[in-house]
Amino acid sequence: MKQVLSLLVAFVFLQTQSWALSGGPVYAGAQQSLVGTYAGTLVGEIPTDSTQATGANGLGIFVIGIPALGAGSGVFAYFDAGVTFFGTIVGIADPDKLKLSALVQGQANQILTLNSGGTVSTLSVPDAFASGQLVADLEPRNNGTGSAFRMTGTATLNVRDVVNGVTQQGKTNTLAVDGFQQSTTVSGTVSLTALTGAQ
Repeated sequence: MKQVLSLLVAFVFLQTQSWALSGGPVYAGAQQSLVGTYAGTLVGEIPTDSTQATGANGLGIFVIGIPALGAGSGVFAYFDAGVTFFGTIVGIADPDKLKLSALVQGQANQILTLNSGGTVSTLSVPDAFASGQLVADLEPRNNGTGSAFRMTGTATLNVRDVVNGVTQQGKTNTLAVDGFQQSTTVSGTVSLTALTGAQ
């Protein structure tokens, strides 16, 4: 009888341990995978006083793929003061801090038409640059109905014009970052050539 009771107790302990293997909260660190494709917007913040240059009319979008190893990369587009910038974003996602840190760089090109001896050709030259940093917190979603992560943070972009071939000092814009995880796989990057028509 004692042997049967011992077997039943062992079975109960084994069964409760197997139930404990599934479910529970989502943890950061080694148990948390951030691999995937993320997308977000950059929206200009409203100035709190007249001395701040925050790019209140600025709007940007980005898509970045975060692989299991190495830096993530993607595309970036930004509109400010009537000028559209296209470029790239490169970053890393920290699974312990649940934070995305990235660098963004874009440029606006001016299309010049050249006529040499009756032969017409076009030349695309940089007219302005926008570059800076993006830092966002990744918040896990556990309800199973939406994306695995939401992304909120800030981006700081320096927008500089090119005048007579010389890049000017420019202005600094502060933007709010809002985004989400689109998928848990790293999608193919969007072609920058397709966006800008540049070679």
